[in-house]
Amino acid sequence: MANDKEIAAQMLSLSLGPTMLEDLPEPVDAYAAIQRPMKPSQIIADLGLNAPRGMAIGLDGTIYVADTFNSRIVKLDGSGNLLATWGSRTPDGQTPAAPGTFNEPWGFAVDREGNVFVADTWNHRVQKFDAKGEFLREWGIAGVSSECPERLWGPRGIAVGPDGRVYLTDTGNKRVVVFDGDGKYSFEFGVGGEGRLDEPVGIAVGPDGRVFIADTWNLRVAVFTAEGEFIVSWPVQSWIGDSIDNKPYIAIDIQGRVYITDPEGYRVIVLSTAGEPLTAFGQYGPEEDSFGLPVGIAIGLDESVWVTDAGNNRLVQYSQIQP
Repeated sequence: MANDKEIAAQMLSLSLGPTMLEDLPEPVDAYAAIQRPMKPSQIIADLGLNAPRGMAIGLDGTIYVADTFNSRIVKLDGSGNLLATWGSRTPDGQTPAAPGTFNEPWGFAVDREGNVFVADTWNHRVQKFDAKGEFLREWGIAGVSSECPERLWGPRGIAVGPDGRVYLTDTGNKRVVVFDGDGKYSFEFGVGGEGRLDEPVGIAVGPDGRVFIADTWNLRVAVFTAEGEFIVSWPVQSWIGDSIDNKPYIAIDIQGRVYITDPEGYRVIVLSTAGEPLTAFGQYGPEEDSFGLPVGIAIGLDESVWVTDAGNNRLVQYSQIQP
């Protein structure tokens, strides 16, 4: 019997996937003129990571990484030193999945109290832990959102607003769902009009409360108010791959600049507060100035930029970027 991830891949192969990726010509690299070499300030490659995806940094500087294919959470101090790990893979066929087990955790968020929220992607749920990794609660069940708003399908990204609201990209259901910190459903958005989403993945809340979404198959960054009202979108001249594994994430610095990963372009792209491309860095390879597959991204307390390099199974830190 196919698992949920295999079902998602089958849906894609049957053209139930991206609505805008058909018959695209070979693209011209729109960011070549602004791309430049960038040497990292630190590479952490000794954690035993296996295709890490999302990451988040708490208000105290603690770093959390989704060690996706190892189905565990890795906790580091602000300098990148290992503090703890927790979690294990959900046994095949276990329904419901046991608390604290994972089936490819992707997205991460940390609230003001240090609680950790994990988008447990192929268990179709959110799990909440305290800062020590103790399980607190979970919510979400697999399914189509039209049947019940709490049903999720392959959620990939998660963010917490300044008021404690939890924003979840319900990727397979093509929407963002908003909960309170205990998992109570509040509302959803991105299901119609100019703000209609298609394969939303990375999500971040800016310093002004706006919500930024990597709207992958619409090839754009979509910007909404905290209440889910569409504001604007910025085109991304990339993200043209249709892989269910190579997904972009997004982060916002204190100045409001937007950082997006371009996994199959093997780089990070930096946008201005108005969505204009400022700079890009990275290339393919195992070298220190290269990526095997950049996916997750987060901004440190010192404004350094952290990236999960899923292809090289490592974390990479860059000093504050000056576009």
